[in-house]
Amino acid sequence: MIIYCQVCGEKIDIDYVGRDSVCPSCGSYLHSCIQCEFYDPYAHNQCREPSAEFVADKEASNFCEYFKPKKTPPGNKRKKVDPDELLKKLLDGEKD
Repeated sequence: MIIYCQVCGEKIDIDYVGRDSVCPSCGSYLHSCIQCEFYDPYAHNQCREPSAEFVADKEASNFCEYFKPKKTPPGNKRKKVDPDELLKKLLDGEKD
C-alpha cells in the first residue's frame, strides 16, 4: 500500500504499518495518531473514532486498535482560527 508521512510528506510503499514502523525519510513513527485517518485536531480527543482511547502524545507510536494509515498527502488541513483575530475582524467589519 502507498501511504504518506504526515510529518515530512514522504511517499512510502509499505505492506504493513506496525507499532515500530518509521518513516525512512524523517524517522517519525508511522503507527501514531497524526499518521491516522481518524486524526482530527478539532475533534474530541483529536480523534474522529469515538471508541478510541485517549492518547496524550499524538506523534508517539501507540497500540490503538482503530489505527488506519492515512493514504493522502499532508496539506489539506483546516486553518486554525484565532478567536481574538476573528472577533477583531467582526468588529471592524472585515470580510475573509
